[in-house]
Amino acid sequence: MLDIKFEEHKGSALVGALGCLLAAYFNEKGYEFRHIGAVLGIEIPVLWKFEIGYKWGCDWALKWYEKKFGKKAPIIGEDSYYGSGPEWKDGMYCPEGKGCWYKNRVLWTYTGTFSDITKGYEAAKPMYEKGAVAVYNIAGPLGLGINQAVKEIAEEKGLEMGPPFWIGVDADQDWINPGFIIASMMKRVDKGVYYATWLVLEGKFRDVIQKYDGVLLLGIGTEIEGKLMEGISVSTLADLDEFIEMGITAEKLTGKKVLPMSPDEIKEKVKTMRESVPDWIWEAVKELEEKIRKGEVEVPLAMDKETVEYWRDLLG
Repeated sequence: MLDIKFEEHKGSALVGALGCLLAAYFNEKGYEFRHIGAVLGIEIPVLWKFEIGYKWGCDWALKWYEKKFGKKAPIIGEDSYYGSGPEWKDGMYCPEGKGCWYKNRVLWTYTGTFSDITKGYEAAKPMYEKGAVAVYNIAGPLGLGINQAVKEIAEEKGLEMGPPFWIGVDADQDWINPGFIIASMMKRVDKGVYYATWLVLEGKFRDVIQKYDGVLLLGIGTEIEGKLMEGISVSTLADLDEFIEMGITAEKLTGKKVLPMSPDEIKEKVKTMRESVPDWIWEAVKELEEKIRKGEVEVPLAMDKETVEYWRDLLG
């Protein structure tokens, strides 16, 4: 038997970086986004991976910004609002012997459910009110509750697109509310099935089970038996096309409306939204992805309480 697992912490780092760079950019334009947010389901080890990876990605991004532009990111990088005291310096948390970290930039909560959409709304709405530029859905269907919070804000302010945004999870969720879902952290279960099938056809299935103790771990830069087997990524416009086609097929099979608007309208809104974000943000996320792929940076993997608490102390 082959157990297919994913390195969700690495993909979460990418969207954490994206979120905090969005905050920096929009703050340059006069907004006051002090945070990014995360709505999580039940507190279990697999979600710790998402949580800590996301927070770490934000920290990486703010340090990247400072290095690139020679200054701290407006508001989210420089403000003593995030903490003060002997271990704080220039808006960063600097405990002795542990380096300096951008702490408390991420608002987060475990809702205790993967099914109660209302709790997704109730968790996300205060985050936006406190200045979250984007909220990451780490609770499956609760993303619909996050989306409802965003829709209310958009209607109140007459917005055609974000900010604020939310961030999808597992699948490409960008089509759900085009213009307000900046990207999705994709966990490609379909690719996992494909790779397992490929191993069977190549006669390598049993060998891989023995070599890797029955676990096929897919992430960024994963190579198995000489074949690149990646299963984690940030959504692209090409991914959007695939999921729109799935929606079209579902509508034909069920006779029910699935897509919120025409395929062309979805594509145009998402494309316009992404183009409204400067290239340097997307390039920074790509740079982080390449550094992860090449092993130049290591995203912390938190799978036990001790490790989680260590990183929560540093990052909030």
